[in-house]
Amino acid sequence: MVNTRKALVFIIESPSSTDLITGRLEGRLLSESLRLDGISQQYYLATDIEIFRKMVEYFTIMINRAGKVIPILHISAHGSKDGIDFTNGRMMKWSTLANILVNVNRKCNGKLVLCLSCCKGSYIKVSFTFGCKYPHLASQCA
Repeated sequence: MVNTRKALVFIIESPSSTDLITGRLEGRLLSESLRLDGISQQYYLATDIEIFRKMVEYFTIMINRAGKVIPILHISAHGSKDGIDFTNGRMMKWSTLANILVNVNRKCNGKLVLCLSCCKGSYIKVSFTFGCKYPHLASQCA
C-alpha cells in the first residue's frame, strides 16, 4: 500500500501598492487555480512585516494541526538584491527572511517546501547559514 501525503499550500502575498490597487495579485490567482484543482490552499495578504510574521506563525500552527501533510509556503512579493518588499514600502532583508524560514522548517520537522516568487529570489540561498536545516527550495525567480 502506498502511503500518500496531501499538500497544504499556504500563500502569503505582498504586492506593491500599485499592484494591489489594479488587482494584479499573482498569489490570489494561484490560490484560485489550486482551489479549482481541489488542492488544499490558504491565501493571505501581508501588507507589512508584522502581518507577514503573524501569517508565518499561523502557518506553523496550521501545519501542526493538519498532521501528515506536505507543508508548502509560497511567498509572492517584489524583491531586490537586498530583500523582499512589502506593500507599505518597507523591506525585509534576505538574512532576516532566511532566519524566519529556518525556524519554520524546524517546526515542520525539516519538511518545508518553499516557493519564492519574486525578483532576485535566488539571493535567499546565500542568506542561509552554513550547516542550518533550510527549507526545500521548489522555485525562485532570478
